[in-house]
Amino acid sequence: MENKSDVREIIESLAIAVLIVTFVTVFVGRFCRVKGLSMEPTLYTGEWLWTDKLGYLLGRPIKRGDIIVLKYKDTKEKYVKRVIGLPGDKVEIRDNAVYVNGFKLKEPYIKEPPFGDYTLTEVPPNSYFVMGDNRNQSDDSRGSVGPVPREKIEGRAVLRLWPIWRLKIFTLPKIEEEYEFSPPPYE
Repeated sequence: MENKSDVREIIESLAIAVLIVTFVTVFVGRFCRVKGLSMEPTLYTGEWLWTDKLGYLLGRPIKRGDIIVLKYKDTKEKYVKRVIGLPGDKVEIRDNAVYVNGFKLKEPYIKEPPFGDYTLTEVPPNSYFVMGDNRNQSDDSRGSVGPVPREKIEGRAVLRLWPIWRLKIFTLPKIEEEYEFSPPPYE
């Protein structure tokens, strides 16, 4: 008789563990493995991130500079990118620099300046303009990814867990240049 209760206790413990893990990965956060070159030198292939899903669900705004995990179109594939433009922002690439609303971004985290120009584009409502930190090796909002609808954003990368010697908590970089004058109007 004792044997049946031991088996039942193990099954109940496993069921509770499965429920807790399911709740955490659906609502709180999840692990994400980096694939590809697009976020170098910030992130490299094979690194593991912890992604916060709860903050955005509870109303934390998506901010310029956030590193996010997003669903690529209607596939199961996940992309890791940096938010550059918010809804209504005007994004442009010229003279090997990214401009948002007329301000040149300070981007100490990029691998190299972007090659080529990108025509002035307004980010649609409820969408975000994202780019990889490896500007010239990234499929992002300039290409097939396009502006990313809010519902495709799964969460914000908050912690690099692996490899352990690159452990890092991600903070929001200050990426707008300081100017004493207003940016040129685009009307």
